[in-house]
Amino acid sequence: MRRFLASALAAAMAAAAVPAPAWAQFRVVPVAPPVTAVGGSAGAGSVRPVSLAPALIATGPGKAGLGPVSTLPKAVAPVPAPAPVPSASAIAAPAHPAVAAVLTAAAEEQKASGLEARAAVTGLAASLSQQGAARGGTRQAAHLERFFAGAAGGAGGGMAPAAAEAVRTDRGPDSPAQRELRATLAKTRRLYARFFPAFYLALPMTMSFTAGKSIDGHFALSARGRGEIALQGPVLPVPGVEPARGGTPFEAAPSMDPGLMRLVTSFHEYAHALFYARTGSRRDSTNAFTAFDAVNEGFAVMLELLMIDKAVASREELGLSDGEVADLKAWKRGRFSELRKRTHYTEGTLRFWHRVYKTGGEEAMLRTLDGLAVERLQGVPLDHPVFMLSGGEPRLAEVFTRASGRWEAWIGLANHVAVGAPLAPELRDSAAAELDLVRPEAMSRYFERLLNTRKPDVLLPIHKSPGSLTMLLRLALTSPRAAERLASYLQERLPSVEPLLALTRGPAWMDALMQALTILPLTDAMRADLRRSVGTWAGTRGSSEDERQARRAAAAGLARL
Repeated sequence: MRRFLASALAAAMAAAAVPAPAWAQFRVVPVAPPVTAVGGSAGAGSVRPVSLAPALIATGPGKAGLGPVSTLPKAVAPVPAPAPVPSASAIAAPAHPAVAAVLTAAAEEQKASGLEARAAVTGLAASLSQQGAARGGTRQAAHLERFFAGAAGGAGGGMAPAAAEAVRTDRGPDSPAQRELRATLAKTRRLYARFFPAFYLALPMTMSFTAGKSIDGHFALSARGRGEIALQGPVLPVPGVEPARGGTPFEAAPSMDPGLMRLVTSFHEYAHALFYARTGSRRDSTNAFTAFDAVNEGFAVMLELLMIDKAVASREELGLSDGEVADLKAWKRGRFSELRKRTHYTEGTLRFWHRVYKTGGEEAMLRTLDGLAVERLQGVPLDHPVFMLSGGEPRLAEVFTRASGRWEAWIGLANHVAVGAPLAPELRDSAAAELDLVRPEAMSRYFERLLNTRKPDVLLPIHKSPGSLTMLLRLALTSPRAAERLASYLQERLPSVEPLLALTRGPAWMDALMQALTILPLTDAMRADLRRSVGTWAGTRGSSEDERQARRAAAAGLARL
């Protein structure tokens, strides 16, 4: 059947001019510059959302396609030998009490595009709770500062206004603010050594602070390999001088103890340092919002969430007060609320690391981290099919590891889908096998990414072009199972598209859709449902000439269904 469908597709679309999508223009860029920074650890205040709509990039000669796999850089930086992976018994299981994630859905999150992310976040909360049996060991009542031996205390309360102002403006190396920053870094290290010994590396690190509207953090890596965690906030970090409560980056968590907030932010940023050190990589600042960014941020978010659960479960040992426990849980709820949005944080946490974690806990995460082929992650943007379709399936996440030999099949498939590059015979079966591993929800997200049926009022030129439909058919006809999924998806989604909005896409798009419906394997029930949708479009009067021509194309296609 595959040969028949492929030949039918070629015959039906031989004359179609198919513009390359934005990600098809992508080119791998040189190794990253020596100094680079990572986006903030927070959500709403510091994260640029990743649009699902493709950027419009002009197609020029020689710019289409991803290029052969040989064009990818062999290494971004010297890659150290993978660290030995401890046995499961040597890695402490996360200690979690029962977690009741408070997920209050906003009105827009009731839409189908938001419900999927909501469900994924709920699953993340549940899995973190279920996998974390209470850990044993000594549980002694001790104050947090006693546990973090050597951490410097800050200025006491009741300070005179003049003295408080002097503290706020003193930025010397032995100032109260600098002592507090050093204490925060020391606490961060001790949390890692206590809860994540298999991940932890004692890396050279400094911490700085700059004024800003809210608490935020960034990680930077210098040319000499020394890391810096750069915090920001409305006032200098001096306990007893700064406000008792401060605003968080999350709308769902409006306020929190500033010192605790700095600690969580520092913990998140230190995870970036570990990511770079263990993968031997540097972020490419000229190539933002790639799969590398998503996996990097997702790793930091996963460790941040696991740390919060472990700290709450060990509250007696850490000497956490009821208020501090409540603040940590509020931060976690805030993070979950941000993960319901479609950003690179969402993709890297829910679609990658959370799925890896569910397969084997921290041991699976460590094994994946130490095996990552970062040049592959840096070589594809977030909306590339290699990353979008692998999302959520741990076996496909292995494609981005050095030990995987399946990378060429994915690159060949991506070039075939994007610009019609022939898929080599020796890769066709392996590409079909890879597609058959794709999770149904990941396949549906990719279909929606190109069809744009849920928000059809945002009609970018690419969504009025037959190119997106041609790409979907190339993908679907590589695998009989993928073809069946596309047929089912069209049966489900097309009835919800408003007739006038379908006509607004124009006659070229309508012609391509009608051709697709005649090629795809449809059952009698599917065909009847699709005939009703197309019949509605054909009976709707449009005002523009494009709409009238699209209506005639729908009527002509109806006769062929």
